[in-house]
Amino acid sequence: MNEAQLVARIREASRPMAPVPSGESPNLKPLPGVRAVVFDLYGTLFLSGAGAESGVTKESLQTSFAAVGLGPAPRGSDPAERYREVIHRHHAARRQEGVAYPEVDVREVWAEVLGEWGIAATREELEQLVVEVDCRCHPSWPAPGMPQLLATLRDLGWPLGILSNAQFHTPLLFPALTGRTVAEWGFQEELVSYSWTQREAKPSRRLFLQLADAFEDHHGILTHEVAFVGNDLRNDIAPALEVGFRAVLFAGDARSLRWRPDDASLTGVLPDRVVTDLGQLPALLLPISR
Repeated sequence: MNEAQLVARIREASRPMAPVPSGESPNLKPLPGVRAVVFDLYGTLFLSGAGAESGVTKESLQTSFAAVGLGPAPRGSDPAERYREVIHRHHAARRQEGVAYPEVDVREVWAEVLGEWGIAATREELEQLVVEVDCRCHPSWPAPGMPQLLATLRDLGWPLGILSNAQFHTPLLFPALTGRTVAEWGFQEELVSYSWTQREAKPSRRLFLQLADAFEDHHGILTHEVAFVGNDLRNDIAPALEVGFRAVLFAGDARSLRWRPDDASLTGVLPDRVVTDLGQLPALLLPISR
């Protein structure tokens, strides 16, 4: 499948999702001085049904293999378990190299798993397999108000960024489910960072520092003038605050909200603001301070 076909397949396989109320109370006091916004994707701009590994099952993988025409896994094997084992091994190897929060390219993971079974999949087959698995095991859908929010910020000329734990196909969610590409929504290329391209994942401070440098170097915007919007206290809020961003917790979906109360490293870490609907952000961020 080419990119257009992958986009069509994501659109065809996706179904509307509704957020599950979190019971959180929003904190909508205006944030003065903000001139730009960075978004997490999964669990923030897109509702997400499951984690990257947790939703993968043997049955869903066998169905995905069949959809791509790769045939079943060998009898007695558990492709879901092998998939997780290969990811963990890749992570361990990267940690040995000094990377605290490693990321994989999931196409390479599947190439290795299939290769062990004597299946030589093409790059196109691997990419289709990733999309088939993703749509079945951890579906996504735009959060309510997402298109309207992005249109508002884009039309005001705000620099917009993305920092997300993601894979090669993640940007395709935008054209598949909103009809516009990442660039068409106003995200600037130098302000977009996906974990798979860095081989490093959030909450790595390095990724946040890279983004902070890009804002200053390309737009003359300082860290305290950037609002980071995410759903996870450890992966989004804590590192954003540490590098000097303003931090807004998206608490609009109980499935993805991550306060992580058992993580002692987060003691005393609180977001600057909390929103329970993306539609609350414009009032929080406006008027523009230029």
